[in-house]
Amino acid sequence: AFGSGALGFAHVLKSMEPAFTAVFSGLLTGKWQHPFVYATLVPVMGGVAYASASELNFNMLQFVAAMVSNIGFSLRAVIGKQIMSSDAWDRKVTKLDGPNTFGVLQIGSTLVTIPFVLALEGWRALIPNIHPNWKNAIGKLDHAGAMITPGYLWNNLIMSGMAFQLYYEAAFLALDAVSPITHSIGNNIKRIVIVITSVIIFGQKMSTKGMIGSGIALGGVFIYSLVTDYFSKKAKGASK
Repeated sequence: AFGSGALGFAHVLKSMEPAFTAVFSGLLTGKWQHPFVYATLVPVMGGVAYASASELNFNMLQFVAAMVSNIGFSLRAVIGKQIMSSDAWDRKVTKLDGPNTFGVLQIGSTLVTIPFVLALEGWRALIPNIHPNWKNAIGKLDHAGAMITPGYLWNNLIMSGMAFQLYYEAAFLALDAVSPITHSIGNNIKRIVIVITSVIIFGQKMSTKGMIGSGIALGGVFIYSLVTDYFSKKAKGASK
């Protein structure tokens, strides 16, 4: 989705993830939230979409890829939450926590991905330093004007892998503690956090549209938390 078209349009499409998660959560678990809870998803998704909508050149491949990604991420959250729930396991079996669930999924996804890599890119794709794209990058300059060397690529590859690993470890720890919909909103709002972080660290300017969209999205998250807490307490009170 991010590699086949405008970055802004990709974020707009990906901002629909909470809606997919809400639907799949209801369908797979049979537990539906109050309509007001679903209504609070609108400002969250709309705010992120508005903040990201700098480039809206429609691309069908990008649209399809983003929708498939939304479905995959939503199903991962809902099914992952079910796996981590004690209700999904026999009492004789110790349930998996967040990091262990991610570890199992990571091993499974690697085994599933390798055949596709071999079929689409060949065995060279499994060895970075002989891959054509790797060789083509050597000797060129990066965005800061630094020379790209094998050591440069390995360093960035390892650092990126470590950061991604820590990201998913934290993501599954969060998923273990909250509902799939809440987790999806947090995953969605990270797009706003990335924009704000780039402003603080890299000194990039934030457009008026970006600030308005960010404010709407963050306000939506606040309203969602209040509404969810209200109906959660109401449901607990009714069950007593």
